Amino acid sequence: MLTADRKHLPLDGCAIAVSTLSLALLLSPYLGVALFGQFLAIWLGPVCLVIAVGATVVGSRSTRTRPVAAFTAALLALPVVSYGVLLAYSAGLRIPLLFQNMAIGWPQLIFFGSTLWTTSQDSRPVLPQAWAGVITVAFWACVAVAFARLSRRWASFWVLIVMATITIISTSLVVRAVLPIFRWRLLLEGP
Repeated sequence: MLTADRKHLPLDGCAIAVSTLSLALLLSPYLGVALFGQFLAIWLGPVCLVIAVGATVVGSRSTRTRPVAAFTAALLALPVVSYGVLLAYSAGLRIPLLFQNMAIGWPQLIFFGSTLWTTSQDSRPVLPQAWAGVITVAFWACVAVAFARLSRRWASFWVLIVMATITIISTSLVVRAVLPIFRWRLLLEGP
């Protein structure tokens, strides 16, 4: 007899895949314009964000997909905060500096694909701009699978989110430390 966990596993696994693809499309605006045109690309970000959050909630139901769902939820926190800050700023509210940094600086460090440049004289992007978001999400998907493998015995979603956040921060620090070896750098933009 199937347990509730096994019965929902295919749906939960698909939900995590949909969440990851939505995040990749959200982070690849050039690809969104190429696929859907300029008009639809404007609405693509919020729609992808809603789909990604909803799919992550569905994926968190199963204990087998819960670690990847927690990792994806931790990654999704940055775009959610960014959109919230953007809406608050456009409404004329005063935004504290911490949230300004969260909305502008932190996503560039975590989703580094479009900010990755060479350090040579003719500095150019390391990744193709149309695919930078997809490649970055593929990198984080590999880290999420490793995280899920190591944390499969933890059942609490909140503990998994805290551990996923620590993993994301440490991985981004390692990536930043390794970049000079390849003669790459992060070209960050500020407000």
